[in-house]
Amino acid sequence: MKKLLLISLILIISAALFGCAHTEDARVHIQSEKKPIVNGDRNQQKIIIMDNVNDPLPPEAKSVESMPNSSGPQQIPKANPNKPIVITKMPYSKKSKVKITELKVIQDNGEILLPDGHGCVKINDKKQSIKVSVLAKGLSPEKTYSITLERDNHGGVTFGPKENVEINAGEMIGETTFQPNAKGELSVSMLNPMRIVQGAKELRILIKSENEIKELIQTEPFTIQMDE
Repeated sequence: MKKLLLISLILIISAALFGCAHTEDARVHIQSEKKPIVNGDRNQQKIIIMDNVNDPLPPEAKSVESMPNSSGPQQIPKANPNKPIVITKMPYSKKSKVKITELKVIQDNGEILLPDGHGCVKINDKKQSIKVSVLAKGLSPEKTYSITLERDNHGGVTFGPKENVEINAGEMIGETTFQPNAKGELSVSMLNPMRIVQGAKELRILIKSENEIKELIQTEPFTIQMDE
């Protein structure tokens, strides 16, 4: 029994020694196949740092590939060690520039301009109601428009029907749509209940084209200061 155990132990030790020797030979063989790195063999790729994307590139960098000019994930161009790498400095601001729209306060007989020279909106406090007069120009005589006094970015009241509005330029088409005159002018006034503007954080006048969904003319947000 002791002889059997001794033979088994010798076989295990022999197998372990053979495995270690085989691993060492393989490591030496792999290292011998590697090409030694010499400083002279290294490919030193040139790096060019630009201060501005609008600066002209040096002659050696004009054929460098760039990222595709489209949105979404993009593949990085394959690196060519024979061509330089161009890095452009990114401009940044130490202070965050956030555009804050000032809320304009309209008093009685006040007005607020429509953007891009499209006219103005006049406000008149009638004690029990608010008269809003839209004097728009530069519109298309062939299109129809709706006018809305919007409250707090949703809701509000749309101008119309005919018996509730006063038209000085253009004409009414349907219940709540208007068509400018031949000069592209539209002048419409409407009395609105005081509750429409009371307690509102901000108001806007929207002029929407019924023909073009994306065509929208709107004022900057404002509030109305009512007389006591």
